[in-house]
Parts: sequence; C-alpha cells; structure tokens
Amino acid sequence: MSGFRVRPALPRLRRAAGAPVLVERGARGRWSCLFAACLVLVGAFGVVLATPTSSDAASPPVPFVDCVTSLGGVLFAVYFGYSNTSSNSISIPVGVDNFVDPGTPFQGQPETFNQGTYNRVFRSVFDSTLFVGVTWTLNGQTVFGSPSTSPPCQAGVTAPASGLATSSATLNGAVDPAGEDTAWHFDYGTSAPAYGQSTATQTASGSQVQLVRAALSNLQPSTTYHFRLVTSNGTATSDGADQSFITPAVPASGSGSLPALNVGPSAVVPSFTG
Repeated sequence: MSGFRVRPALPRLRRAAGAPVLVERGARGRWSCLFAACLVLVGAFGVVLATPTSSDAASPPVPFVDCVTSLGGVLFAVYFGYSNTSSNSISIPVGVDNFVDPGTPFQGQPETFNQGTYNRVFRSVFDSTLFVGVTWTLNGQTVFGSPSTSPPCQAGVTAPASGLATSSATLNGAVDPAGEDTAWHFDYGTSAPAYGQSTATQTASGSQVQLVRAALSNLQPSTTYHFRLVTSNGTATSDGADQSFITPAVPASGSGSLPALNVGPSAVVPSFTG
C-alpha cells in the first residue's frame, strides 16, 4: 500500500493464560477496534499515522526508565521519562509508534513531547508474578524497566543543613511525590543510624519536586548532629542519605562593659552586671 509504513513485529512479554492485566490509569478499552479502523483509512487514502515531520525526524524524543518502586507485595511501578532535544514540540499519538506493553497500549504516557528532559511523566504498574517488567516503545525506540534492571526510586533527598546556631538549625531536603501523597520527616541525633529523634510528620502531594525543611531547637553547642530525610507513600518507605553538621560554640563572654558612647567632650561608659 502506497504511503503505509509497516512496523516489524516486536517481541511481547508473555502473560499467563487467564491472568488479569493491571492498568494504572487512562486505559482505552476500545483502542484495538479504533486502531483497526484507522488502518482501513490508511489503506484507502495512503495516510501515514504517527510519523514525525522531516524536520523532527532527525531528533526524535528519546524515552528512558527513571526508576522502579515496590507498591507492596507483588506489585511494582515503573516510572518513565523522555528527552526531546529538537527545537519544537513533537506529537506522536498512541499507536504503533507510542505504546506500553504488557497491558493496554495507553497507560498514561504523553502524546505531545515538549522540548527538554522530563522525568517521571507516567508510570505503569505490573504484577511481578505474571511479568518480569514493562516496556515503552516510542518512535521505534524501546526501553525496558524491571526491579532487577532499573534503579529504585528515591522519593526523598537529604540536603545540607542551614541557619546553624549554638542551639538551633534548619534541616533541608527535597521530596518527589510523583503524583502520590507522600509523608515525610527528618530523623536526627548525635549518632547514625540510630539518630534517636524525629521531626513532626508532614505530607507532600502533586507531581512536582518540593523543597522541605524543619527547624530544630534545644541543640547543644559544639556538637555534631546527623540527620536524614525519610519518605513514605503508604506502601514503601525510603531513607535519604545521611548528612551532618556541627553547631557553633558559645561565644566567649564579654568584659562586662559596653564600648564608650561618645556623646560629648567626655565619654560615658555604662556598665552592667550579670
């Protein structure tokens, strides 16, 4: 058929007979029928679907696996991202050039790819007793995510402390909720990994990385403290890397007198006790 590009068959992950398919979101139950109808139109009119323009073809968006996280039990979630180094946004509709496997072809992946690099744009959930992982095929490029081949997701990153004083400090970090309500707090103390104390638990939500902080008081001067950011989305808990700081020493006491106040020919020197 003139103008129709045939995609070679790709190996598909096998699913046990009668096994359920888990779809995180955005499933299009009638996609197969709609796609078959599109193929008929392609044959009739010679239209090529999901093909980037010639200017975009030189720099197609590149998919990648961000990380994999356990959702408890046998369920895992693979997070995907992409990078578009072209000068324009590129549209690749769900179909032979943009699909997820196993499961339905659409599982929340983007169809418009803006310029730049974007992490954790969507995730696919799978049962590890049925599948070894998940693939995303984008414009002929296939990436594979699994618990054994992909890095684990880190929801929280511990950052250096700030505002150091003899008895106080501010702990800093970053939380990536990735679309889920994520509880966070700091563990802190004079030793690690025991720590011994924790700040109040708070919750971060949304899909953007959030800077978080907690103020500490009643610390001891000239003391080394360790701390880490701890995050939990209800099914998995992640401990951030350990950081440390040293509180300043108490300043040396004064001489008991304030500097002279020059208010006239002679200096007046106030004094204080205590």
